Amino acid sequence: MRDGEWVRFVIRFEILDVTRFREMARAMVAVSREEPGTVVYDWYVDEHAKTGTLYEAYASHDALRAHTAGAVFTDLAPRYLDALRVVSVDAFGEAADLPRRDVLGAPTTWWGAPIAAVTTG
Repeated sequence: MRDGEWVRFVIRFEILDVTRFREMARAMVAVSREEPGTVVYDWYVDEHAKTGTLYEAYASHDALRAHTAGAVFTDLAPRYLDALRVVSVDAFGEAADLPRRDVLGAPTTWWGAPIAAVTTG
């Protein structure tokens, strides 16, 4: 893991409405930018393939809990359900406090801690 990261997620989407997807990503970044402990929150889009990816990382369980209890989930996500479908989630990091279950209703792979890495935790 990179310094300061406790857990990271790579979430892949099928985009149903590119304009609304871009609007949603900008709105979610504006909120997440202000959340303490949100280390990375980067959105990517391939308009031709109508796919998108979110790469996000959090410094602690408390930071992730605050994010999932905040405006991204309570206000923004419900407004944009028509813009995307979550295809898969990859979770990286030991994150022993988190239950190993599917995230966002999509197949989720829990990779655990790295077996070899350039970065140190």
